[in-house]
Amino acid sequence: MKKKVTLLEEGIQSPGATEPEASLAWCDVFKTSCSGIFSRELFPTCSSFITFVSYMALSINQGLMVKGSQDDKNKYSYSTIAAVLMTEILKLLTSFIIYFYKDIVRIFMLRQEIENLFFSAVVMFGHCGMTSAKAAEVSQNLKSHVKCVSANDLSSISLAVLFSVLLLYFVPAFLYCLYNNLAFTNLGKFDPTTYFLLLQLRVVVTGVCFQVLFKKTLTFRQWISLLILTLGCIVKNVGVTRAQNAATDSSSSLAETILADIIVAIFSVNIIYILLQVFSSCFAGVFNEYLLKDYGAKTPLMVQNLYMYFNSIICNLFLVYLDQTVIQIQDSSLNWKNLFNPKVLLIIANNAAIGIVTSFFLHQLNSILKAFASALELVFTAVLTWIIFGIPIDGYTITALVIVIYASLLYSQSPVVNVARTGSSRISK
Repeated sequence: MKKKVTLLEEGIQSPGATEPEASLAWCDVFKTSCSGIFSRELFPTCSSFITFVSYMALSINQGLMVKGSQDDKNKYSYSTIAAVLMTEILKLLTSFIIYFYKDIVRIFMLRQEIENLFFSAVVMFGHCGMTSAKAAEVSQNLKSHVKCVSANDLSSISLAVLFSVLLLYFVPAFLYCLYNNLAFTNLGKFDPTTYFLLLQLRVVVTGVCFQVLFKKTLTFRQWISLLILTLGCIVKNVGVTRAQNAATDSSSSLAETILADIIVAIFSVNIIYILLQVFSSCFAGVFNEYLLKDYGAKTPLMVQNLYMYFNSIICNLFLVYLDQTVIQIQDSSLNWKNLFNPKVLLIIANNAAIGIVTSFFLHQLNSILKAFASALELVFTAVLTWIIFGIPIDGYTITALVIVIYASLLYSQSPVVNVARTGSSRISK
């Protein structure tokens, strides 16, 4: 009974293998086949690899769908602010359903198990009586199922712990809201090329924030891979600058244009805003991982998602009120009914799925690997937009793709390992 799946390395299932055991066999096949490329520390489980791929696929799909929702003038026929708020609400409802759906299923399974155990006990008592050993076995089975049902029970966590984690989630929620609002502000203060070039500092800043919060020093190879990754992102955006330079028939060379834009940005007071945007994005992501794996490790994942999205809605509404954009939305000619357009609803649903998958990503993997996933999205999106929308792809994009892939392979040889705490949360001590 212990070995129902044979030849795991070949993925061959024996006639008596069960479905879960067969899936474990294929997981072993995957790990064995990828061991030459990726170390086990990079993707410790099959689910972590699926989460990584899902995050990239959903993020790339989001960019393509948002691009497809624009009109001929690259504008939107719907309120983007309302779409963001609806996304946060959908995330909150989805997390609520997932969390309580598990309990409903477990309660149903417990009921079936109690009926089965009761029937077995009646049969044994009616025929030959139940031995003390068998009675103990039945009791143990029942206790294990009850424990399974109460796995998501919050009664074992003090209200002080839950409330503290709830308050701490205002930090990433507010920073993400600040990041989204600063994106519009900075795009108004900087040209797109300078904006996206300076935004690539996120990769390095993520590494710094990770070291500070988790008190883990990145190795020399890890830092080199992060710097190479940053270079790849910069090369991709240099290609955009070259195209804009050629379109405007500028007499200045590409290097002169980029250098001039960066010098102007550095000595401008507006650089504070873009540095604040970079810090907001990086610190919010790493702090979210810190709450999931360390400070609030005892709190269930979906409960933390509920905290995050509830706080995000509050922060979004607060910032909207401060900017007085509510009046602008009400007075605008945008038709709110356009939010219920199938394309827009798909964008909202896909964006909500990204949020849910991101929580699994940070819980199973880490913020450093998420930076690599985002960089891979950048270049793969360029390739797909060329295929779908006919937007030309240049040598800079190809070069950036090669650099990003090399950086990813270099990082995969010595990835960051950041496992969630299995004990009680720090604040409960």
